[in-house]
Amino acid sequence: MSKIFSKKSLFSVLILLVVILPGCTSTRSVFVNVISVIDGDTIRVMYDADDDGLLDKVSVRYIGIDTPEIHPGSKPVGEYGEEAYEFNRTLIETSDYEVRLEVYGTDYYDRVLAYVYTRNGVFINEEIIENGLARPLTYKDTAHHSEDFKKAYYKAYEDRKGFFEKYDTTSVEAVDVKSNLTSFLGKVIWIEFEVDQSNKNSFQSNDALVEIREEEKDLFFTDNANFENYDGKKIRVFGEIWEENDKPKILLRAPFELKIIN
Repeated sequence: MSKIFSKKSLFSVLILLVVILPGCTSTRSVFVNVISVIDGDTIRVMYDADDDGLLDKVSVRYIGIDTPEIHPGSKPVGEYGEEAYEFNRTLIETSDYEVRLEVYGTDYYDRVLAYVYTRNGVFINEEIIENGLARPLTYKDTAHHSEDFKKAYYKAYEDRKGFFEKYDTTSVEAVDVKSNLTSFLGKVIWIEFEVDQSNKNSFQSNDALVEIREEEKDLFFTDNANFENYDGKKIRVFGEIWEENDKPKILLRAPFELKIIN
C-alpha cells in the first residue's frame, strides 16, 4: 500500500473548485488517492466527504455507466465483468492510484457518485464504454456527459469491442434460453422471439422480456420511437441475459441492439 500513499500525505487532498449547477446538488472537483478497485465501475478512495480535513474510506460509483457484475447479487455475474474490472484497474494503476473526481452527491448505498479522470486527464467513465466494457446508464440529474457516452457506445459497437465482439453471432431462440436459463444468465447473446405484448417501453412473450429505461430511450431513440405496436412481430434483441419471473430479460440500450425480423 506504500505505493498508493507515497505521493503526498492523505491530509493534503487538493480541492480544485466548488460550484453549484442549476437543478443539481453541489459538485466538487478533487484529487483523491485510490485504495482499491472493486469492479469495473467502482473504486474505494480516501475522501473528505464533510470538507473538514478528515479523510474517510468511501466507495466511488462511476456516473453514467454500468459494467457487468463480478459479484453475485440482484444481477447475475456477467460476461465481460472481469475484463471490465481489469481494464478499470489498469487505468487506475497507470494513474499511480491517484484520480480526480467530479462529485455529484451520493447514491442509495452512500457511495460517492462521480465522473473520474486519471492524472493525465483520461476520462475513465467514457474510456470504459468506448472499449465495450460498460453500457450507458443515464439519470436526468447526472446526465452531463450522456452525449459523450452515447458516442462512445456507438464507437464500441462500430469497432466491435468488448461485448460487441459477439454482435455478429447468430441468435438463440428465447424459448431455448428460458428452458436452460441458469446456463445463460450473464451471457451476452442475441435472443429471438415473437412479441405477444408490447408497450411504450417493453416487449414480452411467454419466453422473454425486453425493457428500455426512459432515460436511455430519450438518449438513443431520438425519433421518439414508440414500441406499443410490436404485437405479433418477431424480433431479435442483443444484450446481457438477466432473469425476471423465470424468463430471460434484456435491458435494451440502443437501436442497433434491436432488429425486426418480420
